[in-house]
Amino acid sequence: MILTVAAASLFGYPYVTLMPALASLFFGSGASGLALLMGALGAGALCGALVLAARHATEPTRGIPLIVASLLVFGASLGSVYFLRSVILVGVALFIAGLTMVSCIGSVNTLLQHLIPDAMRGRVLSMYTFSFFGTLPIGNLVAGAVAERWGIRMAFLVMSGGLLVAGLLAGWRLRRELL
Repeated sequence: MILTVAAASLFGYPYVTLMPALASLFFGSGASGLALLMGALGAGALCGALVLAARHATEPTRGIPLIVASLLVFGASLGSVYFLRSVILVGVALFIAGLTMVSCIGSVNTLLQHLIPDAMRGRVLSMYTFSFFGTLPIGNLVAGAVAERWGIRMAFLVMSGGLLVAGLLAGWRLRRELL
């Protein structure tokens, strides 16, 4: 599960760093375009948080399908930016990315909290935090290099591929270990 968080941070979260370049691509050089894209992302993240808050998780392992599905849909929504030419559709894709991003990371956190013995909780959650924040700068560097070399759309496609592979591997591994 900690590797899932690391993969989501490495391949998924750099899109926030690339948002000004994406806004420039669609809107020219204006803060209002960035605000619209970030607003769509934020609205999706808020909805994802509300979905998680409303969920009743009586059995901790029931969160595994949500984690895997969220990671896969997160990857697919970022990959769709490569193909989309409409600002509205990119906004919808970013809304979905925000929703699934929060759903994935929040579900992993919840599942870890349920499965870890109390005596180990601080240690494991520090590893969780490190895996999230430790891989983010590396992902930002790679995504920025890809965007500079091959363009912003290709950076989103590369991030998408990483998330989709991570989602498939996570689904296979988590199912094998926890179910």
